[in-house]
Amino acid sequence: DYVFFKNTSYFGGLSDDFRICDIETGDVKYTITPKDTCEEGKASVYGRDNNFEKPLVVGTWNDVKNFFKEVA
Repeated sequence: DYVFFKNTSYFGGLSDDFRICDIETGDVKYTITPKDTCEEGKASVYGRDNNFEKPLVVGTWNDVKNFFKEVA
């Protein structure tokens, strides 16, 4: 896997995130946003697990860390 960082512009807003991708296909596996403006400034994780349809995690960095402990 590899990680890249991105600034995303949407509806006049700007959000920073980083994405974890499959090294062989380049497909995004997870998108992690430290302060997701769509989620009241909380951290969020979206992923292939549910086709990026809704957050897999919304909360603190500990919530994000715990999610990835369970995925690994």
